[in-house]
Amino acid sequence: MHIVCALIVFAADQHTTTPTLPMGWLVMWWLCNRTKKKPIGGWLAYYYYQLYFGVIVSIAMVAALNIHSYVPENFSGQSKLFYLFLLSALPGLLLLFFEVATASYLLALKTWDLVVLLRRVLVASALAEAVGLIVDAKYFPDNIALGMLSFVPHLLWIGYFYRSERVKRVFKTHDWQPIPRAALV
Repeated sequence: MHIVCALIVFAADQHTTTPTLPMGWLVMWWLCNRTKKKPIGGWLAYYYYQLYFGVIVSIAMVAALNIHSYVPENFSGQSKLFYLFLLSALPGLLLLFFEVATASYLLALKTWDLVVLLRRVLVASALAEAVGLIVDAKYFPDNIALGMLSFVPHLLWIGYFYRSERVKRVFKTHDWQPIPRAALV
């Protein structure tokens, strides 16, 4: 998720005439709309699509663009700044991989215990992002916008996994059935 948000910022910063980002949104809308009657459909499908896409992009971005930020030599002898940078960035990245593992097990096993665990992971991720935002506000103000683009979606997903009727019916009661069209008329 972190990197999807980073890509949005990166795409907005690039001066290009190719509207690739809106096309991606259309593809995501089409995929999620197509599956809205299935148990893992609609917003739940969107969560999984953005999570898996986000982790792939996160790996690519860290490996290709940001790997130099994780070595102390690039902080010119200011070890305090290096450790603050790690405090700001590393917990969110580590929790992203834990979120992927938990969500994947949830997708495979469909148990309510894993929903509870995923909620806790999402809350931990939001807290890690909040700590990162506090550190960024004091020491790395250029990273605040990127941090917000990661923090806010975590809050939204926390709300979704606590309030969603689909989540309860798919993972707790196991009785997901879409509403028949005739009942809607």
